[in-house]
Amino acid sequence: MQAQNGHVTGMILSGGGAYAAYEVGVIRALFSGQSPSTEYQPLSPQVMAGTSAGAFNAALIASTLDAGAMWAAERLADVWLGEIADLGDNCGNGLFRFRANPFAAFGLGCPATTTAQQIAELEGDTAFLAQNFVRRTMGFLAGDASLQQRTLELVDISTVVSTDPFSETLRRNVRLDRIRASSVQLRIGTTNWRTGDLRLFRSEEMTDEEGYNIIRASIAVPGIFDSVEVAGDPYVDGGLVMNTPLKAAIQAGADTLHIIYINPDVVHIPLPRVRNTINTMFRALVIGLAAMADRDIEAARQVNVGLSLLQGAATATASRLKIAIDQLGALARHAQEGSAPYRMLTIHRYSPRELVGGLYQWLTLDQDHLLALIQRGYADALSHDCKASGCVLPDELPYA
Repeated sequence: MQAQNGHVTGMILSGGGAYAAYEVGVIRALFSGQSPSTEYQPLSPQVMAGTSAGAFNAALIASTLDAGAMWAAERLADVWLGEIADLGDNCGNGLFRFRANPFAAFGLGCPATTTAQQIAELEGDTAFLAQNFVRRTMGFLAGDASLQQRTLELVDISTVVSTDPFSETLRRNVRLDRIRASSVQLRIGTTNWRTGDLRLFRSEEMTDEEGYNIIRASIAVPGIFDSVEVAGDPYVDGGLVMNTPLKAAIQAGADTLHIIYINPDVVHIPLPRVRNTINTMFRALVIGLAAMADRDIEAARQVNVGLSLLQGAATATASRLKIAIDQLGALARHAQEGSAPYRMLTIHRYSPRELVGGLYQWLTLDQDHLLALIQRGYADALSHDCKASGCVLPDELPYA
C-alpha cells in the first residue's frame, strides 16, 4: 500500500439507495483534482470501504482504480447513468425488478428482449411465486401462533422483488480477480442476519465463489430484498449496524479520510401537511443513519484531541489536563476495539444538504434523478468548506 505524502488515504462510501449516486459526483471531483479538500491534487485512495449501495461503488472503484483514477470515476458514472438508471424504455433498471410483470406478459416489456425471453422469465417467476406461496401456506396452517400473527407473517415484499438485474450489473462491471490483485484495500460491510453481527469482508475474501454474493448481501435491505447466503450464513445490508464504515478504513491503516454519506440537515426535509407513514419512516431512517456516522466521526475527533493533549501533558496547564482526562475515555475505547495504532486523523465530510423526494426517491432510479444527484455531489466537492462541513483536522485543540 503506497502512501501519498506520508499519509494513507481512505474513501468511505455509505448506503443510501439511489442517493448513492451523489457519491459518484464527489468521486469525480476528488479524482480529477478539482476539490480544495485535496489541495487541488488528484486523489487516488489506498483504502476503499463501503456499505449497501456504497459497497457497489467501492467495489467497482477498487476493481478499476489501477487503470487510472479518472478512468475509474468516469466508468462508475457511466454504469450508474447507462446501466443502473431506468432509461424509460420499459427495460427497467439495473438494480431490481418486480416478478411476474404483467406488462412483459402482454408484450409491453423491454424491446431489447425477445418474446421467448419474456415468456421464460414469466414462467420462472410464476414457478417461484407458486413455490413460495405453498411454503407460506404450510407455515400458516402448521403454525401455533395466533391467527393475527400468522396472517401478518404471510406478508413479505421481498417475495415479489428480484435482484437478478443487479447480479447481472455486478458481473458485467466488477472484476473480482482485479479486486484481489489490486493495491487498493477493499472493505465491504454486511450484517449477519442470523446473529446480528457486523461482518467486514476484505479484498482477499472477494473470491470467485463468494465475491458477488458479498456485494449483493451488502445492498440487501431487509424487507425489500431477500437475504443472501455467504459461506452458509444469511447476510443483509451492512447499514443496519454500520452504514458508514469509517472504523473499517481506519483499521485498514488510513489516516486521511474522505467520507461521503447521507447526512442532510433534517430541517430541509419538509414535514408533510398531513402526517403519513412513508414520510415518518424516511425521516426516522435518515436521522438514525446520520447519527451513527456522526458518532463515529466525533469519536475520531476525540482521539485526535486526546493524542494532542497527551503529547503536551508535561507542560499542560490544569485546564488542559482536565480536558485531557475527559478524552482518555475515547482513547481507551479505541484500544479496546483493536483499532490500528494511534495516529492523527484528517476526515473530510461530504453529504447532500437536502434529499428532495423523500423515501420514494430512495429507490427511484430515473436517469434524470441520478444525474441530478451526481451533479450535486460534484458541485459540493468543488466548493468543499471544512468549516461548514465539520471536518476533523489534526490541529483542532479545544483548549480552555
